[in-house]
Amino acid sequence: MSLAAQPDGHAWAVGPAWADGGSSVVLHWDRTPWKQVSLNVVRTATTAVRTEGRLP
Repeated sequence: MSLAAQPDGHAWAVGPAWADGGSSVVLHWDRTPWKQVSLNVVRTATTAVRTEGRLP
């Protein structure tokens, strides 16, 4: 649903909770295959992501 990337090659993608009421989907990419990030929340919709920090 949302994607944010940094100049250093890190990116995050997020989406709403699974239909069965599970956690939101959060993925991280660091120039290797995408990996799912574990969240300790249930029935929470994550619909946006952004990055902050200094640019090179």
